[in-house]
Amino acid sequence: MSKAIRVGRGFQKKVAGDHRIVRYRCALNNVISDMLKQKPGWVEAKDGEDWDFYWCDVGWLRENFDHIYMEEHVRICHFRNHFELTRKNLMVKNLKRLKKQLERESKSESLKCDFFPMTYELPSEYHIFVEEFKKNPGIVWIMKPIAKSQGKGIFLFRRLKDITEWKKEGYKVNGDDKKEETKDVETYIVQRYLGNPYLIGGKKFDLRIYVLVTSYIPLKAWLYRDGFARFSNTRFSLDSIDDSYVHLTNVAIQKTAPDYDPEKGCKWSLQQLRHYLTAKHGCEVVEKIFQQMNEIFIKSLQSVQKTIINDKHCFELYGYDILLDSNLKLWLLEVNASPSLTASNQEDYDLKYGLLEDALYIVDMEGRLTGKEKRVGNFDLMWNDGPIYAEDAYYVNTGFTMNVRTCTQILGKFSCAPFRRKFFTHSHEMYLLKLTGTQYLQNCNFGSIEARDFEHLSNLTLDSLSEYFENISESECVPEDFDVNLEGGVLTISVSKRTGTYVINKQAPNKQIWLSSPISGPKRYDFVNNKWVYARDGKSLHELLEEEFSKHLNMTIDLSDLPYHWNFSR
Repeated sequence: MSKAIRVGRGFQKKVAGDHRIVRYRCALNNVISDMLKQKPGWVEAKDGEDWDFYWCDVGWLRENFDHIYMEEHVRICHFRNHFELTRKNLMVKNLKRLKKQLERESKSESLKCDFFPMTYELPSEYHIFVEEFKKNPGIVWIMKPIAKSQGKGIFLFRRLKDITEWKKEGYKVNGDDKKEETKDVETYIVQRYLGNPYLIGGKKFDLRIYVLVTSYIPLKAWLYRDGFARFSNTRFSLDSIDDSYVHLTNVAIQKTAPDYDPEKGCKWSLQQLRHYLTAKHGCEVVEKIFQQMNEIFIKSLQSVQKTIINDKHCFELYGYDILLDSNLKLWLLEVNASPSLTASNQEDYDLKYGLLEDALYIVDMEGRLTGKEKRVGNFDLMWNDGPIYAEDAYYVNTGFTMNVRTCTQILGKFSCAPFRRKFFTHSHEMYLLKLTGTQYLQNCNFGSIEARDFEHLSNLTLDSLSEYFENISESECVPEDFDVNLEGGVLTISVSKRTGTYVINKQAPNKQIWLSSPISGPKRYDFVNNKWVYARDGKSLHELLEEEFSKHLNMTIDLSDLPYHWNFSR
């Protein structure tokens, strides 16, 4: 029996500024390695040298964890059997077990586990799957290898014969000409495909949310405030189930699309998405959506709490992939133990750098925290052997129950410039505005909103209008010389040479959107009750555009899916 390697000796040494020297190793060469190199007092350990902190890959963990002895302070970035939650088949197995347990205890609690699609493991559950498949002919299913990432090996199908080749690989013919399963076939899961995703601009998206777990016994979990939505590059349709650009939102897939723009990418920040949903559905609906998300995080972690080997040396930064459907229901797609830390653009780099910086502050190699913190950086403690109700946090978990008065008080509290720069950036101020969403905007005079808030609202309005009219430009009813252009805050829509051109632009000094219509002339719109309104007739911008363009194009123009539509709250 080989002797265990001892790591983490000599940790009490000091450097200038009273920082402990933290000797680290890092198996990745991306944002995490950049961040570690810039941490004060952290020094990279060379090969063969002792270390205190290791951002390792799961391969190293599997080969070495059982052969090292770690001193009290040493930390590594994975739990020993992290795969109980992050391997697709085991995640579903554990969730099913929790659901059955809750059904015996409480019917209402078991309903909170209804957030993962119907799933079978292949080849072991192939015959059970076939029985279910035959009950619902024509339904789309999706196949996923259990241990691959970045969309590799995933495909959709409607017919059993579409997976014949995969099935053949899992069987061999023995001497009696009877089929039996081989043990080395790659394991897949097959799930009922979620064919009704919530669409924005006709495109599917999913959410990437980060959760940090520092202990399973007791369970202690932190939720990161700044996730993002990943969009497909192509409009959604079930008519083309073989098109990965339509159905798979993985950046690794989308960045290979012919018209992919690496600067713009296919992402929205979680704040942008929240703002869009609030504008379209109102605060109460959005609050319920994020309460659903809380349930997914907690229930999924509880499903493996007794299975994961808890170790004080370990922590885990999970990347949750969640899909919102057209009924505003959330579905857990998978949980990643090694969420991508490679940045697709500068904005993505900044998000991941801040994520990792805050995560390591919580891991607290330097011993700075008291252990009573409920908020560290952009992380909020959401569970500590029970739910956390942070009275003085910006929101309770992700339920966003903050009212307008609280929002205003917080904005005022952090008005001191040096303090605000350190703890309360412009993005956080916008974040607070988005938490209260419609309520805030409906209870204030638009002229009192700061210029940067007007910029966000007007940009979202012009962007959504531009996208809508660009999408309909391919319709048969639209003249050949129909043209849409958005540049420098000015949207021009040239209908035809005969009809003329619409010009819609933002006027920051007046906090208004101005319209020049070839039919009704010039109008100035103020933001009132969450829509852009012309004061003289009370009609909204979207309402007028619907009426005039329906006549121009002899087709129904419906802008009700766009933010700040006149009838958005119906």
